[in-house]
Amino acid sequence: MRGTLGPMSGWWWVVIVLAVLGVLLLVVGFLQMRAARPDATIKGGFGGPAGSADVGTHPNFNAPGPRDHWKVGAPLRIAGFCAVIVAAVIGLILTIAKAF
Repeated sequence: MRGTLGPMSGWWWVVIVLAVLGVLLLVVGFLQMRAARPDATIKGGFGGPAGSADVGTHPNFNAPGPRDHWKVGAPLRIAGFCAVIVAAVIGLILTIAKAF
C-alpha cells in the first residue's frame, strides 16, 4: 500500500480530480445564476428604469424576463455536470475492470 489512500492507479486520481472540478464548476455556475436573478423588491415604474416611478414611457427600457437569469452561468453548470458524469463513468469502468 502506498500512503493512506491505498493502492490507487493514475486513473483513480483522474476520477477524483474530475469529480472535484465538476462540483466546483457546478457551485460557481449556480452561484452566478442566483446572483443574476431579478430582485423582487425593486419595482419598475410606469415605463421608466427599474426602481423609478417616472410617469410616461422610456423607449430603451426592457424589463428582464422572469427566466433570463437561467442563462447566466449555464456553460459552467453544463461543464460541471459533464465532468461529474465523466468521473462517474471512468470510476464505474475502473471498478468493473478491478472485479475481473
